[in-house]
Amino acid sequence: MRVVIAQLNLIVGDLEFNTKKILDATRECVKQGASLMITPELSLTGYPPEDLVLRKEFLSEVEQKLQVLANAVGKEAPKLTIVIGHPCFKGEDDLLYNSASVFRGGTFIGQYSKLELPNYAVFDERRYFSSDGNPLVFECEKLSFGINICEDIWFPRAPSLTRAAGADVLIVLNASPFHTDKDKERKRKVRDHVVTQDLHTLFCNMVGGQDELVFDGSSFAMDKKGELIVGAPEFEESLVTVDFDEFGNPVKNDFFLKESSGTRQIFDALVLGVRDYVFKNDYQRVLVGLSGGIDSAVTLGIAVHAFGKDSVKAVFMRSRYTSKESVTDAKECATQFGVNFVEEDIDAYVNLFKNRLTKRVTSDITGLTEENIQSRIRGLILMTISNNEKRLLLTTGNKSELAVGYCTLYGDMCGGFAVLKDVYKTQVYKLAEYLNNVINGSIPESIINKSPSAELRYDQRDEDSLPDYESLDNILYRIIDKNESVEQIVSVGYERKLIEEIFQLMRKAEFKRRQAPPGVKVSEHAFGRDWRYPISNKFVS
Repeated sequence: MRVVIAQLNLIVGDLEFNTKKILDATRECVKQGASLMITPELSLTGYPPEDLVLRKEFLSEVEQKLQVLANAVGKEAPKLTIVIGHPCFKGEDDLLYNSASVFRGGTFIGQYSKLELPNYAVFDERRYFSSDGNPLVFECEKLSFGINICEDIWFPRAPSLTRAAGADVLIVLNASPFHTDKDKERKRKVRDHVVTQDLHTLFCNMVGGQDELVFDGSSFAMDKKGELIVGAPEFEESLVTVDFDEFGNPVKNDFFLKESSGTRQIFDALVLGVRDYVFKNDYQRVLVGLSGGIDSAVTLGIAVHAFGKDSVKAVFMRSRYTSKESVTDAKECATQFGVNFVEEDIDAYVNLFKNRLTKRVTSDITGLTEENIQSRIRGLILMTISNNEKRLLLTTGNKSELAVGYCTLYGDMCGGFAVLKDVYKTQVYKLAEYLNNVINGSIPESIINKSPSAELRYDQRDEDSLPDYESLDNILYRIIDKNESVEQIVSVGYERKLIEEIFQLMRKAEFKRRQAPPGVKVSEHAFGRDWRYPISNKFVS
């Protein structure tokens, strides 16, 4: 018997597209001689549908498309059994459930509804769904299959109920978003339960970007001993075949079982995340403000790998504070990547703005205010080009800067998508090295080696305002990702005064983060859906 794990890139709310995508996959399954096809969690709607499921007209269309899909499969693949994820109403109280329906041809076989509803980090399923978990077991080619949905596999209840109901093989539909080492966590959890319950397992995960989330796929099959049988590629669509022998055991295939490095995974996640965000929001081209610094260079490199050089435009905006090195580096970087490159001098705009405001509105403009004017004029220029040429502007700031507020609201924070929003500064350098050493990127070494600077005043360096990035990122990681207190961080050797200063900077920058564009989540605890601190807040731990 052959099973196909359909690792699909779906679009939230585009029921027509998703229906066609699933139907196309069934046709390929027929060609491959498959008896069973599995799709990801909520495959018909895309994940997460969020408040779309509160609209009755949306759910009504879901029911219609489910029937359309069942009818089409009945005609084109009458012997194929398919498992489709979708929301549905059921029960006397007409409650909404995160469910999976089984069809053989066009005939409805049964339905399972999710037992464990995640309500932490980026998940808030209890806002929408009710819990059920009554087991479903169905026969296909003399094998007994049971179904769990995503969070179910992280706890023992659902797998044990499924095994008790008579399943030999556990199907797990997933919309499990990526963060570094997430794939290892999934396999570890699945291994714990399948070994305990003596279940072969087919793990089908979604792939693709959805706003801040990116789904890596990494679907797999695991036998009842906890041994990996087959794996799907990361960050790309795939129809993965799993064959069962005459004794009902999955046949091992080593394809795609190799584990990727952290930096490679982050790079691939960023490329997929920005590509899908741009295309799924009906843009075809992007814009990058190129400064001659490391952040914008890496953003440019990711953009070129996501869209191709012909779809990317770079804009360099010099001022009286711009160094000759930055001019040279920006031009060289754009040339190496082969993108459309334009330059503009902002001094005339800055002078006009300052002079008119000083005469008519306020007192002399100096210091940080003058620096912010430069940044905001650059933002205005970039947004003008973005509007005029229908190019989505990619912001270039990183997680370290956003954490401590080392960025200008309505200035360098302008844009539609923040590629490096969840990437610490030290990780940016690793991405630059990966671009250059592994995939033949084109970031000049002079950009990588020079001291970072915003160049908003003479001889400015990031280190004048911030600790060295190695120390800063280590402390930020402990605050953000590990949720450690001042005392805990002091205990590993950092100065109390420095830690408290960073805590204060983070607290004061919350209003900026609330207004930042979305960006790809690559860490376990990212700003955005993961991070929900009050803006008006005086607590420092």
